[in-house]
Amino acid sequence: MTSTTETGTGSLTGRPRIDRAIDRICDEGCRAVTRYITRLRNGEDHPHWRHLDIEERRILLRELESVMAVYGGCCRVDS
Repeated sequence: MTSTTETGTGSLTGRPRIDRAIDRICDEGCRAVTRYITRLRNGEDHPHWRHLDIEERRILLRELESVMAVYGGCCRVDS
């Protein structure tokens, strides 16, 4: 997966704490992002988003879902 740092955009949300979490999560690959989305939907805690408040976690979830929508529900083998 490609992070905002790799693409040179530097920001997805304009909120540095959320954008850093997105970058860290996406660096782990497609399958991991899918698992993290499930954990966020279930309200589970994780070090990647422990520092975020409820609204920031909702934004994180929406952004990760948007990123994954590009993949059409499947991941490449090399992810």
